[in-house]
Amino acid sequence: MGLAPAVIARASGQSELPEPATWVVHSALMSSTRVAVLKLGPPGGDPIAVLKVPSSLQGALNQRRAAAALAQLWSIPALEDFVGLLPRMLAAETIDGQEVFLERALPGVEASRAARGSAERLRLLAEAGNSITALHACTNRRLRIEDPILDQWIDRRLATVASVTRRQEPMERLGQRLRGAWGGRTESVSWVHGDYWLGNVLTEPVSGSVSGIVDWEWAGDLELAAHDTVYLLLHDRMQAQHRELGEVVADLLKGQAWLSHEQAILRSAGLAGDDVRADNGATLLLVWLRQIAYNLMQDHRIGRNFIWVHRNIDCVLRAV
Repeated sequence: MGLAPAVIARASGQSELPEPATWVVHSALMSSTRVAVLKLGPPGGDPIAVLKVPSSLQGALNQRRAAAALAQLWSIPALEDFVGLLPRMLAAETIDGQEVFLERALPGVEASRAARGSAERLRLLAEAGNSITALHACTNRRLRIEDPILDQWIDRRLATVASVTRRQEPMERLGQRLRGAWGGRTESVSWVHGDYWLGNVLTEPVSGSVSGIVDWEWAGDLELAAHDTVYLLLHDRMQAQHRELGEVVADLLKGQAWLSHEQAILRSAGLAGDDVRADNGATLLLVWLRQIAYNLMQDHRIGRNFIWVHRNIDCVLRAV
């Protein structure tokens, strides 16, 4: 909390923050990448700001990526209605050698915690699916998928994943399969959140509507527009079935069908569930590859966990 007064004082001079002199810490936690997250604001009220203080290199890199992504998204005129759901970065500075990031706090609670019962979970899942489509629609463009995009989507991410498995021949075949599936196609690409699941969606407790979307560390442009919607559904299956991403994807690759509520969410995003499952696995594999590669980049240690690799990588390689 020692850094908070300095960064808040600087930010308050550039924004309409309420008087910070009497602020207190409403809550504090340490993220998996060693980022201290403190929600700050007047006593007895709602948090006004979120202070993030990384204590690891990866945590600092994540916060820099999030700050850069948010700055770009806030600058896109077409997103004028959507950016109200995004945190606004108030300060990103280095004070006495320590990087600190201050965001405006968003209202609401995590949708993953607000979902009480299966009916409410399905309703929140549909709300989350509808909310993120505005990002894709407003930043959408049709693009021919050629070498620069293939390198971004496939080659670099495959190299990251291949580094933690001994199944090199299946990895090479997977690369050939994905390049053959996507190369030369014209597809909808857009900005994506990149880690879109109910834990990163905030909802109003009374109305139940989506009030915010947080944690933009994995956001990126020129990505497959279907990514967020498909991953939202995959992650929901992971939690419902207590399984890993690779296991869920492997089942779908082997013919398991999308459920009726999943089909409805895919249709609302302009996707057809049967197409997502039956396009020779191209969409599922691309979504899986991005998530697994980003997980490995965020925490290299999981690549040394034989069980994690088996349940997330090897089972998918066997399925294809």
